[in-house]
Amino acid sequence: QKFDIVLFNHPHLGDKALLESEKRHAERHYVLLSHYFYSAKSILKNGGRIHICLCGLQPQTWKIWNAARNAGLQIVAEESTACPVHKWLFKEKPSYELADVQPHYPSKR
Repeated sequence: QKFDIVLFNHPHLGDKALLESEKRHAERHYVLLSHYFYSAKSILKNGGRIHICLCGLQPQTWKIWNAARNAGLQIVAEESTACPVHKWLFKEKPSYELADVQPHYPSKR
């Protein structure tokens, strides 16, 4: 099944060992995003969009632009996390077909 938009809100590896080295932390998350882009691209409809919600300096330190370009994707917009979701989600089409939330691992909380 293909989708108009694929979202990944606040991706994080959750590996405490990464806190010991900011450089290692950034490199591992760059790899995570690179794999995510390739995976998301495979279930995206033509003309669809991939959305990732990051905070602070994560876009720069995790090199999200490089990861997207290396996957053959184009960054078309960057919004603040303060931007209401309906402003970016529904600005081009009246509605999108969204996938059900499917957790891939149990939450520790």
